[in-house]
Amino acid sequence: MGSWIFTVCLRACVAGVKYKPNVEWQDLTVRLVRGQVMVERQVTIEAEVALTWRDLWTRHGHEWIVSETRENNDANTNHS
Repeated sequence: MGSWIFTVCLRACVAGVKYKPNVEWQDLTVRLVRGQVMVERQVTIEAEVALTWRDLWTRHGHEWIVSETRENNDANTNHS
């Protein structure tokens, strides 16, 4: 089943996308800036959809920031 995400802002308002990879689902954090207002929104989407977004985003010359995977993050927090 496919997923759709609609944006209601201009691409120029997107200051960055941070991507947290996982096996089936990916977490995307999108930073939006317009004038003096900045907001971050997070969405969890299917891996295939996230990769499509990455390809489109980087094709337009924008940066795609990869953060730690969920598994690595969980492993780091579980060690004492």
